[in-house]
Amino acid sequence: MWGMSRYQWLVFFAAWLGWGFDVFDGLLFNFVAPVCVPSLLGVVPGEPGGAARVTAATGAITACLLVGWATGGVLFGFLTDRLGRSRTLLVTMLTYAGATAACALAPDVWTLTLLRFVASLGIGGE
Repeated sequence: MWGMSRYQWLVFFAAWLGWGFDVFDGLLFNFVAPVCVPSLLGVVPGEPGGAARVTAATGAITACLLVGWATGGVLFGFLTDRLGRSRTLLVTMLTYAGATAACALAPDVWTLTLLRFVASLGIGGE
């Protein structure tokens, strides 16, 4: 590993940054969820059972993220055989970035879950 060229170190660093941002995206949702999920569910503060609904929805969204992450790795692995690594990497980054940006415009929790799943497909493929 220490005998790598500068180019190899650059590729290694870029891959490390990519995975770092992917993990950061997954963790950042946990900080934002207590604010956005109740709003998307229409839960008002102090509503009986509201906290349980928010917790269940947040858990379901996170579960979809993890399932999409694994599914994206498999699907984009097959796509890599057809398109090659460079093109597939570009498609995964566009998928991840586009769906993550669209999450900010999600009108309800179901749309947010779908967009998080699509974003995680890109993360898994990356």
